[in-house]
Amino acid sequence: QLLLFLIIYLIFLHNLKIVYAQRSDLQSVTPFIKGLYNLEELDLSYTDITTLPREIKSLTKFKRLNLEGTKISKLPNEIGQLTSLEELNIKKTPIAVLPDSMLPSDSIGLAGG
Repeated sequence: QLLLFLIIYLIFLHNLKIVYAQRSDLQSVTPFIKGLYNLEELDLSYTDITTLPREIKSLTKFKRLNLEGTKISKLPNEIGQLTSLEELNIKKTPIAVLPDSMLPSDSIGLAGG
């Protein structure tokens, strides 16, 4: 039964498209981000997260990322590999500079800075 549960759990994670974790006690997304291949939107606003994992590059369908009010001070270079990214909200974060991998692009709506 444990194996069946794990299979169902992995299928669910694999098909998840939107995660709203705003204003939660979440401190890290590293443990679960690897399996979210179909994730399109992630709202981490006003959480205790301080870093994004390099594994974020595996989210090839990723469109929207809300980091407003987090303590993240630096984005990983791998974020530039998110070719589907349309919106990035970094309002009220200590992020002062975007990674070199994020070339200036009209295709990304940037909020904050």
